[in-house]
Amino acid sequence: MEQIPGGPFVPPALGTPVEVFRKTALSAADGDDFSHEYRITIPFVRPDTYSGTINYVATTL
Repeated sequence: MEQIPGGPFVPPALGTPVEVFRKTALSAADGDDFSHEYRITIPFVRPDTYSGTINYVATTL
């Protein structure tokens, strides 16, 4: 989910990639750090343990 500054969390379009970080200069020698807050809604289902996976893809031009 994406948070609009000052607004509510809004789910991204299903199957549409979301850019979460962009840098136009060289990366630091030990890499660049960034963090995000994510929130998910689990529908009403039986009690259990649930997990999710977020896949990051790093690209360069």
